[in-house]
Amino acid sequence: MRHLIILCLFSLITTQAIAQNEPPQITNLTVIDNGSNSLTFTYDLSDMEGDDVEISLVASDNNGQHFLIPANGASGDIGFPTTPGNGKSIEWNYTNQITLDGNYRFRLVADDRQVDIPAIVAAVDSNLLRTDLEFVEGIRHRTTGAQHLDETIDLMLNRFENAGLVTTSQSFDFDGYAARNVIGNKAGLTNEAELYILGGHFDTVLDSPGADDNGSAIVGILEALRVLAPYNFKRSLRFIGFDLEEEGLVGSLEYVDNGMEPFDELLGMFDFEMIGYYSDEPNSQTLPDGFELLFPEAYAAVEDAEFRGNFITNVGQAEFSAFRQAFDVAAAAYVPELRVVSLDAPAGWLVLTPDLGRSDHASFWLAGLPAIMLTDGANFRNEEYHMEGDTLGNLNFTFIRQVVQATVAAIAEEAGIQNSTFAEVNAMLTNTMDLGQCQFQVIQHSSTQQLEINASCTNQPLTTIIYQLNGREILKTSTNFNGSSIYVSTAQLPDGIYLLQVNGIEQTYSQKIMIANK
Repeated sequence: MRHLIILCLFSLITTQAIAQNEPPQITNLTVIDNGSNSLTFTYDLSDMEGDDVEISLVASDNNGQHFLIPANGASGDIGFPTTPGNGKSIEWNYTNQITLDGNYRFRLVADDRQVDIPAIVAAVDSNLLRTDLEFVEGIRHRTTGAQHLDETIDLMLNRFENAGLVTTSQSFDFDGYAARNVIGNKAGLTNEAELYILGGHFDTVLDSPGADDNGSAIVGILEALRVLAPYNFKRSLRFIGFDLEEEGLVGSLEYVDNGMEPFDELLGMFDFEMIGYYSDEPNSQTLPDGFELLFPEAYAAVEDAEFRGNFITNVGQAEFSAFRQAFDVAAAAYVPELRVVSLDAPAGWLVLTPDLGRSDHASFWLAGLPAIMLTDGANFRNEEYHMEGDTLGNLNFTFIRQVVQATVAAIAEEAGIQNSTFAEVNAMLTNTMDLGQCQFQVIQHSSTQQLEINASCTNQPLTTIIYQLNGREILKTSTNFNGSSIYVSTAQLPDGIYLLQVNGIEQTYSQKIMIANK
């Protein structure tokens, strides 16, 4: 029953998007193939508040599953600022950007850049964090807490799906246990390959209820998702719950090895690793041996505050220090009350500072990928670490809220939050082709339901035949090419995929075409 209550509460809250102005709208989007690897897009653009708009264009070569081809070099009513109005036009010569014939899908994105990030940050709710942790708290181990482990996984899956994420489970075997990472993806609208990850592990040790380790992370991820889900982003976001961290980072290692997309360009992974324990008592924070020698500035910051455990530690790597600093900057700008102690692990961290690699971010470090660990310090602060007393009564939900707020702000800034909408359109593209000594081009005009055939040579008899894929000839035309375009009507053909064959004097050229008249 408590699971159902939490889900209903989440659904109610996510329907109440943070108040802001209306996003711009694109209507009447069309595309015309001009030949010579050139396209013209026309569209109407409106914005209720009359704001200038940023227009972006990207293409997909796999029926809209992924948009990974940016319209580099496009001109006209594109970029920022674009003024709302009708009859907008974009010209794009896609030479060397689209190299294969076929059906493409194009996405036009309109963003008025009117997002109130402070309001989003302020929407992070301590009460919802507590309510979620009341459910998540409990042994989540594959042997001693298998039922509650499954309940927590189901909670994450349901939240991801309800937030509109493309949700999957990455399954793998671990000594007979059917392990799984929980993954929710929100594709970026204009830079889909560029990616940020927010993750943390959901499993516990054998006999701990794991409120801080690592229930605090799971509820933090879910709350960050709640406030970010209503918005679009330039870059992709991925929310991940990792299994089997307590067995040696097994889940995150499996994800890094086998779970990422081939096109992923990871710009940063935020790893929540115990973000709930806070103490303002002097000497409540200890540090690993030698810390003062390797990190004198961080040590001085802790020492100056009388070793109070009242800060979040941001641990990165020197080669990716810009990503670590991005969190620090966002925290200072949007959550100034959150104290952050930040440091970069040394190149030999695996030997010199193994304590800095005790969470899922280390799997990314080992693969040469940028990641930071956000942590309250585990056993260096929380005396109930891995104990039966790791319960929510020992945690500070204001502190958790502040950590989540800083992370939300960093994601919004780095991933490019948008107040945007988009429209999409299809077109069949055909590049220039060889036929003997002639350069031939076939252009498909969906608006007039015609094929246009051109050649660089003249006075050559051509026969054009369209076949069904089973080999049946359904349309045939013959003419002597004299320099003028040859047009073949496809209006009478049912929608589908066909084979086009152009027969010259000595050679034959063939290609598949897609007819989509409706």
